[in-house]
Amino acid sequence: MGVAVVSIVMAMSATFTTSAVNRQATNASIVARDYAEALELTASSSSAWCSSPSYTVSSYTPPSGYTVSAAMDACPTNNSTTPQFQTGTITATAPNGDTETLKIVVRKA
Repeated sequence: MGVAVVSIVMAMSATFTTSAVNRQATNASIVARDYAEALELTASSSSAWCSSPSYTVSSYTPPSGYTVSAAMDACPTNNSTTPQFQTGTITATAPNGDTETLKIVVRKA
């Protein structure tokens, strides 16, 4: 009987731990997408397009314990033959260290 109770408690513990890890990974994904939306609003302002290799997003604060950052690639040459878009990667990190990355494209309006 004691072995059965210990087995059940261990199984429940594993389930709860796995659930918490999955929840943090899912939340990191949401943080990355929310940050992408805030970056879109920042980049859509007329003076912000490729003013520097990165954008300052002041309208978004990640939840407690989460961090988020964007690494933007170089701005394209400003001429009529070069497509006017910039690529980048958003990385969100959960409190347990799991990361979620999101590739983005910022296009000149």
